[in-house]
Amino acid sequence: MLPLVKLLMLMLLLQVTVEGKQIIGRCKDFYPPSLRDTVRACITDCKKLHYKEGYCDINDLCTCDR
Repeated sequence: MLPLVKLLMLMLLLQVTVEGKQIIGRCKDFYPPSLRDTVRACITDCKKLHYKEGYCDINDLCTCDR
């Protein structure tokens, strides 16, 4: 299977919605190695999904918040 397809399938499996928050993946797995770029990519992905903000939480999960 193509790596991109695997990545998308994994991201769909990881999607969890709790109280207006959605986890869209692990920061270190899906985003650039630099912390600043990682957080920026996470925020950008959250905005694409129409969330107000995004952040890498304590468990290294990219979490979107309404």
